[in-house]
Amino acid sequence: MCVWTLYCFGTIEQQMVSIQRFLNLENVPQEASEHSIEVSETWPEKGNIEFKNVTLKYRPTTEPVLKNLEF
Repeated sequence: MCVWTLYCFGTIEQQMVSIQRFLNLENVPQEASEHSIEVSETWPEKGNIEFKNVTLKYRPTTEPVLKNLEF
């Protein structure tokens, strides 16, 4: 019974610490920006990311898993 009581108190303490950390992060002030930049409401208006002829391996010493990938 004593071990179970200690386990329960430890679990409750972990949960309370998690709640305390969350509440502390909720009150963190936003950092001031060094540069004032105006951004339009529709930003980004255009944007493309292209992958051409991409080959990927898990490690430098293994065979390629993806070859000539394009999207």
